[in-house]
Amino acid sequence: MAAAATTCYKVRGCDEGWFEEKPSDMFSYKSTTTNGKNCYQVTGCSLSWTKYKTGTYQSNDTTLYYENYEPQGVSCYAECDGIKSITVAPKLSGNDVRYYLTSAVCKNGSTYNSSTGRMLDYIGDRLDITGTITDDNCGNCNDRDDCKIIAVDKGLEICNKIGLTPDVIVGDFDSASSAVVGMYRRIAKKKKSIEFLDLDTHKDLTDTHVALQYALDHKASEIYISGATGTRMDHTMANIGLLKICADHNVKAYIEDDNNIITMIKGSEKLSRIEGYDYVSLIPYGGAVADVTLTGFEYDVSDYTFEIGDSRGVSNSISEDEASIEYESGYMIVVYSRD
Repeated sequence: MAAAATTCYKVRGCDEGWFEEKPSDMFSYKSTTTNGKNCYQVTGCSLSWTKYKTGTYQSNDTTLYYENYEPQGVSCYAECDGIKSITVAPKLSGNDVRYYLTSAVCKNGSTYNSSTGRMLDYIGDRLDITGTITDDNCGNCNDRDDCKIIAVDKGLEICNKIGLTPDVIVGDFDSASSAVVGMYRRIAKKKKSIEFLDLDTHKDLTDTHVALQYALDHKASEIYISGATGTRMDHTMANIGLLKICADHNVKAYIEDDNNIITMIKGSEKLSRIEGYDYVSLIPYGGAVADVTLTGFEYDVSDYTFEIGDSRGVSNSISEDEASIEYESGYMIVVYSRD
């Protein structure tokens, strides 16, 4: 009896010239299904992108960036007439930290977005865009020695989103993304200047308190705190209370959010107008503040005692170029507000 014939089949992937990797949004491409697999073939560059590298890298003028579709070796380039705003994120590349663009708005209104990130022009650690954001700048500081960035727990995600490399990273990391924390740990191993302060989840002080104390211990002359207000009112109130520690050290400290600038004083002080902040409120902290004299405000007072629970200091405004608060002792919360 003859043996039964056996037929064997080999399941192939994509046909030659087609690839399983889906191109990003700057490529135009065809797609098909082969042997149950999605297959793609790049046909060119999508709107606003070109296959040819044009122009040159120019700081604060034209920024040229690109993405490469490796399976077919196709690169697409785009050019702005100057960047209006960007979002970047740091990534490790060998022993170096490179910055990748995740979105951009050009001066001509063109916009670019990428889930994978497009590499921007860089010179070493310097990222050249309009306004020149660099790894050596933070906020309005022009000198690395004068300005240090401390990322506190979930604040590390904000640093990652806007492309800032912090000098110190503090937290128990119960709220920060483990992927982001892990990435910065790897960056810290490459960049020895980054310091991690790992805290226990069961502790007496908040992460922000530890970060603030670190800044004071390292002789900070001014401290600006972002992300200290929000939906957790207990944290907001505690953070405002932390300003007392700075006042006791004679260090100017400010909590800033989209609508407010908050500080604390412990004696006579000169206050200047801040453009865009029409209201100034004075609230006693830790007890009554006696014999207060206000001059240069819309509502001046003389030898007035601000009691706890007294709302008289709310929604004042500075009527002169400079206003004066005079008193001997006690703590006052000063709140500049936009609305």
